[in-house]
Amino acid sequence: AVPLMHKYQAAGVQIAAILAHENPGLCVDAKAINPNILTIARWHNPNSEYEGGGGSEPWPLAKQIDFAAHAIQLIFDRTNDTEYAASDYFCPGLNEWDKPGVAGWRNMAETWVLLCKEATRRSPEMEAKGLHPIRLAIPGMNNGTPEWDEMQAVAATGLFGLMKSRGDIFILHEGVWWDEPIDQGPGDLIPGAPSVPAGAGSKVGRVNYWYGLLGVQVPFVITEFYDGNKRTTDPAVRLAAMQWAARLYRHNPW
Repeated sequence: AVPLMHKYQAAGVQIAAILAHENPGLCVDAKAINPNILTIARWHNPNSEYEGGGGSEPWPLAKQIDFAAHAIQLIFDRTNDTEYAASDYFCPGLNEWDKPGVAGWRNMAETWVLLCKEATRRSPEMEAKGLHPIRLAIPGMNNGTPEWDEMQAVAATGLFGLMKSRGDIFILHEGVWWDEPIDQGPGDLIPGAPSVPAGAGSKVGRVNYWYGLLGVQVPFVITEFYDGNKRTTDPAVRLAAMQWAARLYRHNPW
């Protein structure tokens, strides 16, 4: 990653963001090359149940609280002050949670609210050292999820208003699976939604349902994207797929 960042910098190319997995030192490297690169430090949660959301059943409040405390503690345990300062955002041990149904997604969103509140509670410990408050990059949801009624349930918890007030970012995954065309699903009306927002679809562009119909006002980063191709595919073909997707995302003001 570091040689690539130097190469792009020399060519005048602005890298938008990096997600440093299990390596917050990479955020230090990125900021040294170009301080405008948005940096996200992420860890795999040593508790596999917490990493993946713990199955399909809603968590009781005690487990939600324990997860939030455990996740934020990872930030303290896994960064020194230099690494912390270079990390704009943190994704502390959660990835692709998917508890199906309205109740499941409401429960997940309530857990994310508690995670944000725990980050706020512990931020003064960092600010006392002259460092920035703990800003989160969450939740890293699967491509093709959630459904419309589940989106509404998440928004109804007040999660996005809290994230906006804290300066957090919304991260998610999008794209198509192996050997699927990149333009599969644009303009699809997902079940129950009243309309299709500009640039939205059931796969690529699903993020635009959040913004176009639910009015989310939190910046987003797509931290995993799948173009349907393999590593052996002609790079020109892969570039064309990415350009096609980028045109959809530009319908989103963020």
